[in-house]
Amino acid sequence: MREQLQRMLVHPLFRSGRRCPALFQYVVEQTLENNTALLKERIIGIEVFGRTPDYDTNADSVVRTAAAELRKRLAQYYQEPGHENEVRIELHSGSYVPEFRFQAVSAAAAAHFSPMPVPIAPAEMRTQSRRWSPAMVFAAFALCLAASAFVMRPWRPPSALDKFWSPVVASPGTALLCVGQRLQQSWTPASDSPRDIIPSDPTPPPDVPLFKFYWMGAQNVVLPDVIAISKLSGVLQGKGKAFRVLPDSNATFDDLRGGPAILIGGYRNEWITRLMSHWRFRSTSERRISWIEDRENPTRRNWTVNFASPYTSITEDYALVSRAVDPSTGRPIVVLAGVSGYGTMAAAEFVTDAGEIREIEKLAPANWERKGFQLVLKTNVIGEIAGPPHIVASQFW
Repeated sequence: MREQLQRMLVHPLFRSGRRCPALFQYVVEQTLENNTALLKERIIGIEVFGRTPDYDTNADSVVRTAAAELRKRLAQYYQEPGHENEVRIELHSGSYVPEFRFQAVSAAAAAHFSPMPVPIAPAEMRTQSRRWSPAMVFAAFALCLAASAFVMRPWRPPSALDKFWSPVVASPGTALLCVGQRLQQSWTPASDSPRDIIPSDPTPPPDVPLFKFYWMGAQNVVLPDVIAISKLSGVLQGKGKAFRVLPDSNATFDDLRGGPAILIGGYRNEWITRLMSHWRFRSTSERRISWIEDRENPTRRNWTVNFASPYTSITEDYALVSRAVDPSTGRPIVVLAGVSGYGTMAAAEFVTDAGEIREIEKLAPANWERKGFQLVLKTNVIGEIAGPPHIVASQFW
């Protein structure tokens, strides 16, 4: 396993940068030394990245960012040809303890594992075939079986994270990450500055210069949604699920029918508005005030963010996490809809962190992984950073 680590560290994917290789080597070595108790975010921040013992892990995401990058590079490495028979080192989302998996050995590689012949002194016995005895073969097979079982751990029950994503992973087709875009801005002929917001037509005129095209936001996505995409792509790659990313303005109904869909971005995502119209909880907005509406109690506005307030005064945000089979597409859909960007980031953390998502099992009914559900999350915003999300309302069906 150390040979595999060194082989990967000299690969171009891991040579670049400092944080990713340092984290990679540290977590593998500590696991091989049976020091997995040290593989906690704060300890890694101190030992690998030189943080002080009292540093704020909520405000400083260096470990989480480096781990997400490491997961992405691991997935890219093993997708390259020539690495099929190598030991797989995996770092699942929500954990800093790597797992090791052994692949099937090719015929060429198996030639290196021919049994060692035992010298036979008498000349008249040298014609005997040099084979392992049945007892040796059985013992070797039992040892390999035990080692494989230890690595694969088939007895381990699925985690809450596995249960949440199982319908998406099991659904055929490429998963669609569909993200909402920010509103575009129009232009006056004599000005090189944006003038007003146009919430309707998402397609700029064909004669718009390139620099204005980007400024108008036709291909722009807000940063919280980018962070959400990064977290989600790491989980999907780790589970071997192919995916693609499209803005809501380019995604068609056929795209949503072609595979499971993950919709990101709250009221900015047109597909969230269209597909969630019949659900109990939904995002809504009016005059710079946005909230999560409960259709069973529509006059209550407990989960509200005032966009007219100074951004430094925002201390709470809310988000919707929904998962169900959509009746119009017949495919599983997952919705991550923050009232503001803080909520979207908190929702993405909730569905990709093995520790956070365990909260769902405290209130979910039996076999919840086979049911549709909606969760309303609350996150406290401290120093413009979204804190750990918590469930404040739910519905299962």
